[in-house]
Amino acid sequence: MLILIKLVQACVFATFGKIYASWFMKTKAGIWLQGKIDKFMFYLSEKYDIEMAKKEAKWKKDYPELAKRIDKLEEQAHPPILKGSATELSDRIGCVETKLKMYSQYPNE
Repeated sequence: MLILIKLVQACVFATFGKIYASWFMKTKAGIWLQGKIDKFMFYLSEKYDIEMAKKEAKWKKDYPELAKRIDKLEEQAHPPILKGSATELSDRIGCVETKLKMYSQYPNE
């Protein structure tokens, strides 16, 4: 019985919500708000390249075996660096920093 009451309540609220939204979108405030929402959604889609992510997900769904092979190759090419295991990279950065300090001591002649 409680489920039936909640179902009827949801239908009534959805109906009144739809009516209110339809009316509100015809007002100046509604048009202004919709414009702001559209600009924000466009900004997000440009910033995070959402369309490209959708296409990539669809492609991976269409070609799962090829996607697995590409993922495996990417893991081999760019292995994750664990904390403390990047000593080689730290040494190279230190070498570059010392060279920069050495060259910055002598002004250009």
